[in-house]
Amino acid sequence: MDPRRTTRPEGSIRTFASQVRDGLCSDTRQGLRLGVDLGTANIVLAVIDGENAPVAGAWQQSTVVRDGIVVDWAGAVQAVRELRAILEHRLSHRFATASVSIPPGQSAATRKIFTNVLEACELRPEDVVD
Repeated sequence: MDPRRTTRPEGSIRTFASQVRDGLCSDTRQGLRLGVDLGTANIVLAVIDGENAPVAGAWQQSTVVRDGIVVDWAGAVQAVRELRAILEHRLSHRFATASVSIPPGQSAATRKIFTNVLEACELRPEDVVD
C-alpha cells in the first residue's frame, strides 16, 4: 500500500494537494475515475481510485468561468484537454469518461454547457456533481 494514502478526509486532501503541487501519482491503477472542476480561478482535474482515494491531479489558472457561467468555452476545452493529456501521460491510462462539478443552483442549460466541454474533449460525461 502507498504510505501517502489515507482514509481520513483531511489526509486525502493533503495527499491530493501534494500530488497536484509536485506531480506525484499513487501506485494504484485500479478503477481510476476522472473528475473535472471548471472553477472561477482554476481548472482542476482529479483522479481517484475505486476506493475514492486520490491518485493524481493537475491544475491550471483560468478565467473561463465567471459567476458559474462558462464564458470562454474554447478556453475551457483547451485547458481540460491539456490537463487530461498530462494526467494520462503520468498514469499511462486513457480516460473515456469523466464527472464534472458545477456551481450549485445552475439551470439545465448551464449544466449542459459544462457537459459539452467534456464531450468536446472526447470524454463521456459520467456524472454532474452539483
